[in-house]
Amino acid sequence: MHHSEHRELARLIWSVSELLRDTFRRSLYPEVILPLTLLRRLDCALAPTRALVLEECAQTSDRESDLTQLTGYAFYNTSPYDLAGLLAELGEIIPHFSRYLDGWSRNIRELLEVFEVADTIARLDDSDLLVPVLKRFAQIDLHPRVISNAAMGDLFQELLRISSIFASEHPGSHYTPRDIVRLMARLLLPQDDEQIGPMPCREIYDPCCGTGGLLIGCLEAILEQDPQSRVALYGQEINPQACAICRADLYLRGDGNDATRITLGSTLSCDTHAGKHFAYQLANPPYGASWERDRPAVLAEARRGSAGRFVAGVPRVSDSQMLFLEHLLAHMRPVEEGGGRIAFISDGSPLFTGKEASGESTIRRWLFERDLLEAVIALPEGLFYNAGIATYIWLISNNKEPRRRGLVQLVDARERWTSMRRPLGKKRREVTDQQIDQIVSLVRTFEQGPDVQIHLNSTFGYRAYTIEQPLRLTFQTTTDHLARVAALPAFQELGKDTRDGVLAMLSELAADPCKDRTAFTHLLMSTAAGCGIRLTQRRCATLLDSLAERDETAEICRDATGKPEPDPRLCDIERVMLQEDIQSFFEREVKPYVPDAWINTEVRDQVDGAIGRVGYAIHFNRLFYRYQPPRSLAEIEADIRQLAHETERLLRDILDR
Repeated sequence: MHHSEHRELARLIWSVSELLRDTFRRSLYPEVILPLTLLRRLDCALAPTRALVLEECAQTSDRESDLTQLTGYAFYNTSPYDLAGLLAELGEIIPHFSRYLDGWSRNIRELLEVFEVADTIARLDDSDLLVPVLKRFAQIDLHPRVISNAAMGDLFQELLRISSIFASEHPGSHYTPRDIVRLMARLLLPQDDEQIGPMPCREIYDPCCGTGGLLIGCLEAILEQDPQSRVALYGQEINPQACAICRADLYLRGDGNDATRITLGSTLSCDTHAGKHFAYQLANPPYGASWERDRPAVLAEARRGSAGRFVAGVPRVSDSQMLFLEHLLAHMRPVEEGGGRIAFISDGSPLFTGKEASGESTIRRWLFERDLLEAVIALPEGLFYNAGIATYIWLISNNKEPRRRGLVQLVDARERWTSMRRPLGKKRREVTDQQIDQIVSLVRTFEQGPDVQIHLNSTFGYRAYTIEQPLRLTFQTTTDHLARVAALPAFQELGKDTRDGVLAMLSELAADPCKDRTAFTHLLMSTAAGCGIRLTQRRCATLLDSLAERDETAEICRDATGKPEPDPRLCDIERVMLQEDIQSFFEREVKPYVPDAWINTEVRDQVDGAIGRVGYAIHFNRLFYRYQPPRSLAEIEADIRQLAHETERLLRDILDR
C-alpha cells in the first residue's frame, strides 16, 4: 500500500469522528477509533475460520491449542459475532457486545482492556452512537489479503499520528516512517548471508518500540535475506495504546511469543528486560523529552556505577535521548559472545550539547574511548511525521571489523531525498529505495569522498585548559570612590565617629592614582595608624576593593608568596584538540598576544587527573561546511535596481488610483 492509499484509508476511518463531535471531546476520539479499528482488523483475519472455530467449541473443551491451530493465529474468538454480525441483532446490543468481547482469547482481552473498550462501548450506546459507529467500521475490509501486515502497521501509525495531533502530545513523540525503518534495518544488519547465517536465532530489541515499526522492519529484512531464519523480537513501550497495537500486529503475524516479549512501562525507570543482551538493537527515542518523572530511578541506577545502566554519565533532565543510548549500550551482547550492534536515531543535540565534564560529553567520551561508535549518518530534514528537524543515525558496535577500528565514519546524506506528492504532517520528504541503496553503499564502502569523512576517534576529543591573566589594579581616593566607601553596608554599621574618621583619613591620601597595590596598602595602613584608626585585615580588604579600578598599565597584584593573582574577569577557556601539545598551542596561540598569561594547573580532569578537562563533541555541520562565495557586486546591484524599479511601478499604480 502506497503512502497515499493508507493515508486515504486512515482518513476514511477517522471520518467516524464526525459522529462523535457533539458527544466526545476531540482528545477522546482515539479511544473510540483505535480499538474499533483493531477489532475490525482482528475480525477480518478470523472471518474465514469463524465457522470452524464455533464447530470446534461445540465439540471440545480443549480450546487454546486446537483453536489457535484452526485460526492460524495466536488468538481466536469463540462468540458467534463480529462487528458486522452484532448489527443484525434485534433489541439491546450491549449484552451481545459483552459476549463478543468475552469470546476473545485472553491475550486479546488484555489488549482490549488497555483501551477500556467496554466503557467506550457503553458510552457510545448511551449516546445512541453505537450502531452508527459500528456500521461505519463494518463497511471497511481490513482482511490481511486486502491490507498486508506492513500496510496495516503504516495505517496504525497514521492513525496514531492523527491522534497525537488531537491529543496535543509532546512534539518529540513520533513514529518512525517506513523508509527510515528500511534504512536503519539495512544499516544495522550484516550485509551478506555468510555473516548472518551462523546465528541460530537473531534477537532484536527496541526499548521504545511504539507500534513496533523498527522491530518488524528488521524482521522483514532478515526474512528477505533468509526466509528460514529464526528471529525473536523484544521491546518496551511507555504508551499503552501503542504497546497494545504492537502486540496485536505480532499476534496477527502468527507468533504469540514475540508479542509477549513486548512489555509496557517506562524503560528508564523499570527495565523489563534486565540482564538480557542482544546482537541487534535499534531505537528512535523522543527528541527533547524530559526524564523528570524518572529522575529518582535514573539517579539510583547511576549510583550503581558499572553494575547499572547509566555508568557513563547522566545528561540534562530536559532531554532523555542519551539515557536511551546508555540503556542500549548496557544491553549489547558481549564481544566474547559475538558482540552487538546498535542503530540509534537522534536529533543534533546529543552530538555536541554539553561542555566538557557534562553528562552528555562524558557519555560521548565513554563511546569514543572504548571505540564503540562506528558511523554517524546525517539524514535529510522533513522525514518524520511530528518533527521537521535535522536527525542522525548512530551506528555502534563493540566488535568493529579491523579496518574500522579506532575510526569513526561520518556520512552526509542530507541531500538524498525525494519530495512527497502530499505531506504527512511534517513529513514532506522520503528516502527512496534507490537512495537507501546509495546511503548503505557509502557506509559499507568506507572510503573518503565528498559526502564521507573518516576520522580518528581522538579527532572529536579536546582538552579544555583554563587560561589566567594577572590582576592589575589602580587605587584612587576621588569623590566618587569615597562615595562607594560610604555606601558599603559594612561601613554603615560603624559608629558615626568611626565613619567620619575613616572618610577623613582617606581624604588625606594622595589624590593621584597609585598603580601598585602593595605600596598603596602600606600607605593606607600607615595613614590609618597616624589618624588613630585601627584597620583589621578584613576592613582593609573591603576598602581596597572600593578604591580599586582595573588598569592594564598597573603593576601585577601578587599574593603573599609572590605569585601573580588571576583576574576573574579575564579568565578564559582554550579548547585544544587531543592530538595537539598544549605547550606548543600556548606558545603559538596565547603567549604572543597575552605575554603575562599562564595555564591554571589546578584545574584537572576527573578521569585521568591531567591538567585540563576532557570533552568530546561531533560538530557535523562544521566538518562538512562548504564555502559558498558571495555573489558579485554586479549581480547584487542588478537585483537592487530591479527591486527599485518594481517599487516605483507599484507606487505609480497606487497614486493613479
